[in-house]
Amino acid sequence: MHKRILAVFLILLQLWFTRCTSPEAPPAPVTNPNDYVTSNNSEIIVVIGDSIANGTNERTGLKGPDATGALFEWDGTSLHNVTTNDTKTANTGSWHPSHANAYKQRTGRNTILVEGALGGAEWYPHNDNINWYETGTLYQPLIRNVKSALTTFKVKKVRAVYIVLGVNDARGTQTIADIKKGMTSLIDRLNKDLDTPTIRIVNIGRAEAGITNRVMDVRKLIDNQDAGYTYSDKQQHGIGLVQQYDNVFLADDLARYEGLGFYHTDNLHLTQAGNNYLGEYLARQL
Repeated sequence: MHKRILAVFLILLQLWFTRCTSPEAPPAPVTNPNDYVTSNNSEIIVVIGDSIANGTNERTGLKGPDATGALFEWDGTSLHNVTTNDTKTANTGSWHPSHANAYKQRTGRNTILVEGALGGAEWYPHNDNINWYETGTLYQPLIRNVKSALTTFKVKKVRAVYIVLGVNDARGTQTIADIKKGMTSLIDRLNKDLDTPTIRIVNIGRAEAGITNRVMDVRKLIDNQDAGYTYSDKQQHGIGLVQQYDNVFLADDLARYEGLGFYHTDNLHLTQAGNNYLGEYLARQL
């Protein structure tokens, strides 16, 4: 018991020292640009996750910057120009406009967004089917939209898949083993259906109660170099997704956003300033 308390204390101390610094996220490896750059100089970006992923976060009505000419959203049949309006799945505010603007400034290329995230979603089911597991309702519609985008815009691969997911698993009661099963299942399906795309995961930071044992469990399932790490269920579940898969990378870590003042008053979502920062940071790493 004392060892577990000491381990949690040391992890929290490490987070305190590092939360205001950027994770050392390596740039995503790319293949031949002809595989993913469309004829209209755009790249397809896929987003998977929950409310933090889709940007239903800002409670004061603020929105992202004007992304006219840089951000387009594909809904499976039509391409929508995202300007000062939000993406189709974000109620008020998202990080996608700031990402598209920053990425275009850096590369000169536009973003075609295929967004499938939904508030309340999990890696593994918890009392509903709004999740990214094999039995959930979110994965298949997204993959259909992605494949239709690949066909329509005549490219072989997406530029990247972003995953921002796990805080609802940390708030739930799923077993740690089931959450890990949900994680590996999703990555394996993406690798099969999208020809092993570059997958960039934003690790969770906190739940309403802070960085709890459950939050730490999910964080470690995503990013953990220590195969012998003991989780709160007294079991060892091996290394994290980032270490397990060659095409999975840590894109950012929301634990440091608390130190930057980017968490909303609900202690769960990001402010619009946080969304804008996240989008710009991810674009610089891609």
